[in-house]
Amino acid sequence: MKNVLSVRSTLGHDGDGVVRYTIRAVSDDFAGSTMAWGNVEQPSQLAILLSGFPKAVGDSVGYSFGTPTTGSCELNFCSIDGSGHIGMW
Repeated sequence: MKNVLSVRSTLGHDGDGVVRYTIRAVSDDFAGSTMAWGNVEQPSQLAILLSGFPKAVGDSVGYSFGTPTTGSCELNFCSIDGSGHIGMW
């Protein structure tokens, strides 16, 4: 099975800057998804944060979608070895 992380807008943007996202992660041993409200720039901000990641063993990156009152999802990525394997939780 292919490991996948997807962030998709599940509700059209109506001009107020707020979008509902579905965040989904799938691997051989796990599959899960959640929804969170966020701003339209958040997927681009996450992509920039992950660009070139990891630079060294032990590097980590965290990012949060949404807010505690609107629903949130926190993603954490960590380099776990010198072969480029990444843990996500």
